[in-house]
Formats: sequence, structure tokens, C-alpha cells
Amino acid sequence: MKKLSTLTLSAALFTLGTVSANPALAYVYLVDFERDDVGNVLKAGTKTNIGEQWSKFGVHIRSNTGSNRPLRLFNSNCGPDFGIKCTGRDPDLATGPSFGTTPQGNVLIINEDTDQEPDDWAGGGIISFLFDQPVSVDYVTLLDIDENPNNKNGYVEAFLDDGTQERQSLKLGTDNSLSTYNFSNLPQYSVTKLDIKLPGSGAVSSIKFRDLPPFPLPSRKVPEPTSILGLLMLSAIGAGSVFKRHK
Repeated sequence: MKKLSTLTLSAALFTLGTVSANPALAYVYLVDFERDDVGNVLKAGTKTNIGEQWSKFGVHIRSNTGSNRPLRLFNSNCGPDFGIKCTGRDPDLATGPSFGTTPQGNVLIINEDTDQEPDDWAGGGIISFLFDQPVSVDYVTLLDIDENPNNKNGYVEAFLDDGTQERQSLKLGTDNSLSTYNFSNLPQYSVTKLDIKLPGSGAVSSIKFRDLPPFPLPSRKVPEPTSILGLLMLSAIGAGSVFKRHK
């Protein structure tokens, strides 16, 4: 899947003909670690408060490895397809056609030490995404989940607002491989936290989620035909705007 931008924000996603539990409007976010929440480009090696770079989107990122192994951004556009040496002696985190993947740019890692040079920690750990309000998680994509094939404890786990959890075991692949974990089957706007337990080295390539807007939702009454036409026109305008932003 091609990475498009740090944020895809669709303020008018209309669901016509559905008047049950699905709300009419939602904000959709794709965090791929290329830009912060105000659009500033992020460089690999950024080490200052990286977990709060998307707080305006209502998400905060933490790890359980402490300050000696902080979160870092790693430039995966390295190796044979780019003629750039991968930092930290980590060619297994390179992406591109040589590895059968779309270039992923910045990815999120647990760094081996406090140096600014990105170098993923072989000991693994837990990366947590904490949400200010319950969200719907569409998917999370991971890179280079190939370590410790005998370790069955690696997982992606969603914590729901009703106190339950949904866990998916990691898919152990090969060096430079991508794997995607889909959570779109969960109840809408129910995930309060997402934990990623890495059994060894690896990285988070992107996460896509959605939440409700802060303003009151419109009535769930089935709209009249003329209202439906108006909504369709607004949806077309919104879709055209999103398309232009990705050209």
C-alpha cells in the first residue's frame, strides 16, 4: 500500500442509507511519520518528544523501554534502491522495489540507545498508541517482523472502551517485509489504546484511524430525497478535495 501523507483528513464522509449506529461524519487520520500534526516535515533521527508530534490528532505514542531506549524515526528509503546507506547497520529496515515493497520513508522504531542516529533495538519492546477518545482503527502496518521465530508473544492488541481486548499475533516474515493488521471489524469508535509488542527488531510504518468530530452530530433521521441530493453533492466536493491533495 502506497503511503500518501501524514494526515488524510476527510471532514465530510457521508454514509447514506445507514441510520443505525454509524455516525454521519468522521475524521480520518493516516499517520505515516513524515510530518507532524501541523504539517512540519520530520527528519529521521528526530529525538525530541517524538511521541507527542501528533497530539493534535488525539494520539500519544509511548514505549515501555524507558528513556535509555527512546522512540526514533528511521529513514527506510535507504539501501540499493536509493544509493543511501541505512543508519545503525540496519539494512533489514530498507524498503523499495528491490524488496518487493513500496518505499515507506520514515518508520517508527525503539532506538538501541540515546544517540541521535536511528538504530532499532534488537531486544524489542511495546509501543503504545493512546487515544484521547475512543477511535476506530482501520489498520496498522509493521516492517521487518522477522526476529525470534520461536517467540510467540509478539502481538498487536486493541483495548476497547468496554474493558475487552482484541489481540492479533504478529506475522513473522523475512527481512524488509511489511505486514498489515486490520481492526476494522471492531465496534465503531471503541479503541482507547493500541499496543504493539515487538519480539525483536522491527518498526511501525503507519497507522490509520478515525474519530468523531468535536461538534454535535446531525440528526439520524432518514433524509428526504432533496436532502440526499445535497449530501451527495457535498460528498463529491469533499472527495474531489481529498483527491487533489493526493495528486
